Amino acid sequence: MSAVEKFCKANGIYKSNFFTMAYSFLLAQYNNEQESLFNTIYNGRTDKRFAHSVGMVVKTLPIFMKFTEETTVVDFLRARQELMSGCREHDIYSYSDS
Repeated sequence: MSAVEKFCKANGIYKSNFFTMAYSFLLAQYNNEQESLFNTIYNGRTDKRFAHSVGMVVKTLPIFMKFTEETTVVDFLRARQELMSGCREHDIYSYSDS
């Protein structure tokens, strides 16, 4: 675990993203593909009004990742990091506005 923590810290990657992308890669390999599609969760508690609430405030997010033989591990991880940052930044989106 210390090697994972050291790698993540050196590359600016959250450990949760590291393990989610390990799953993504293994899922693709298991299916003999270079892409994977699955769902993950995000706690959705960025709004301070939810700080002391109890309830199901989990957001389900689809994750689609694609890679090639030239894709490096760090590039793969950073792409996921960027994807999740965007999801967090735009997590309050009203479906009635669409």
